[in-house]
Amino acid sequence: MNHNSSRKKAWSLVLVFWGLAVWIFVKSGIFAPEPKTELFFLSVGQGDSELIVARNQSGQPVTILIDGGRNAAVMGELDRVLPQNHRLIDLMIMTHPKLDHFAGLIDVVRTLPVRAFLATGRKGEISAYDELRLALIDKKIPYIVIGEGDTVRYGASRLNIVSPSPTERRDKELNTTSIVFRFTDGNISAIYTGDAGINVETRLAKKYPLASDVLKVGHHGSKFSSATVFLKAVNPKAAIIEVGKNTYGHPTKAALERLEKNGAQIFRTDLDGTVKIIKSAQGLTATGL
Repeated sequence: MNHNSSRKKAWSLVLVFWGLAVWIFVKSGIFAPEPKTELFFLSVGQGDSELIVARNQSGQPVTILIDGGRNAAVMGELDRVLPQNHRLIDLMIMTHPKLDHFAGLIDVVRTLPVRAFLATGRKGEISAYDELRLALIDKKIPYIVIGEGDTVRYGASRLNIVSPSPTERRDKELNTTSIVFRFTDGNISAIYTGDAGINVETRLAKKYPLASDVLKVGHHGSKFSSATVFLKAVNPKAAIIEVGKNTYGHPTKAALERLEKNGAQIFRTDLDGTVKIIKSAQGLTATGL
């Protein structure tokens, strides 16, 4: 079986497995969310973890967890921000198998119900990755392979996957393999970048309409991300840098200057804690929790 056919087979699992819990409601028209989406950028130290909480017409939450940081700190943050009547993860996304993005997902999988797991299919290079895969198998959570051109949708909400391309997926640099997607729900829009660097950002800026309210800044504010052409294409009102104590100099002066020049209001989890963003008729509201 070639790579493309295996991906198509894997993607069909969305309809078979995740669909049992979610997709049926989409087709019946019950699952159209109201414009009450909450975006959380979790304070997990030097690592990434984000939670999207959308709601259907009945006001019931739908939860999407992107990455989980490097340790169990994500559990404390999820305990604070998950809706009390929905203590589960409908969709878990691992942008790429670097420790500071996926290790915390192990504790989430072992502790909370997870309906589906999405990733690129790239394997991690450390033993913690095997631990995650075994946890997914043990909990019988379907693993769905996605990449550029795929779309996850429910009601009015969309996750349009714009990266990695087939070439980027095979790159020896794991950061280049990061899942990048644009989330929209008719009310708020956001770009999630993983650790994608300037080369990926530049390609996306030339190929896709990226304008969004919110940007999850790439690679913790590294100088190798936040390309000027990319920031101009996204033109975010709010830019969130997920960062903790580190020896890399994150966020770098170069990235901060590019973000400031673009006019985005900058939030940092090392200074602001977990950041919650909502959008109303009055505009975006960002709150440090």
